[in-house]
Amino acid sequence: MRELQRDDAMVTNNAERVWSFRIERYDPSGDRLAPVPVEMRGTSFSGTVSNGDEVRVNGRWSQGTLRIHELDNLTTGAKIHSNSHPVLQVVACSVIAIAFFAFFVFLGITFVMSVFLGRDWP
Repeated sequence: MRELQRDDAMVTNNAERVWSFRIERYDPSGDRLAPVPVEMRGTSFSGTVSNGDEVRVNGRWSQGTLRIHELDNLTTGAKIHSNSHPVLQVVACSVIAIAFFAFFVFLGITFVMSVFLGRDWP
C-alpha cells in the first residue's frame, strides 16, 4: 500500500472520515502491474494501517476507485473496519420513536374512552 491519505469530511452533518490509498500489485514474475486506487469511508475506523503495509481488500468498483468497508493488514495481522451506519441508526431510532408515540396515543385514547363511557375500554 502506498500514498495513504486520511481526510475528514462533513457529509449531511455527520463527520465522515475518508482513507484513500493505492495498492501496488505485481504479477507472478515480479513485474509491476497498474496500481489500484482504493477508498474507505466511515464515521470511524477500528485498527490501523500504514504506508508500506501489505493488505488484502474486497470491495466494489465506483468511478474507477475500489470502495471497501474493511481490509486485512497482512503485515500486522489486523483487520480494519469502517463504521458507517448513521442512516441505519436514524432509521432504527425513528422506528422506536414512532412505536412509543403510537403506544402513548393508544393509552391516551383508552383513558379518554374509559372516562367518557364510564367503563373499561375496549
